[in-house]
Amino acid sequence: MRQSLCGVALKNSLKKSKKHLDKVCKSLYNILVSLLIVGYERNPEGGVFEMAKVSAKYEVMVVYSLKNGEEALKALLEKFKATIEKHAEALEINEDWGKRKLAYPINDETEGYYVIYTFESKPDYPAELSRRFNITDGVLRSLVTVC
Repeated sequence: MRQSLCGVALKNSLKKSKKHLDKVCKSLYNILVSLLIVGYERNPEGGVFEMAKVSAKYEVMVVYSLKNGEEALKALLEKFKATIEKHAEALEINEDWGKRKLAYPINDETEGYYVIYTFESKPDYPAELSRRFNITDGVLRSLVTVC
């Protein structure tokens, strides 16, 4: 008789602890979900999607080739400045470092024309700008970084 009372008490205790454990698990799950959703927005079709950054500040250093002459260099400088001004929210700094000796020859050239652009734009534009620099003949090197 005594053993059966202990068994019943143990079963009741396990049921209560299981209910308590379920409540604790649900609470922890809700906290975790609320922490994960910070920075996310509800999708109208259901689920969540990440909120896009509105804009960020970027810096681009470009080394232009001097082999095509000054006329072609000025045309490239104006072309890329106009492109950045068109697509960026604000072109803050346009530093013109001028002609400098390269640390090592690039395409058999020992000098390049250095320019730094600092601008603010949407996150998808720097990839497009980098692609344009890479396919342009008068550009030796370019590097786009987030400020």
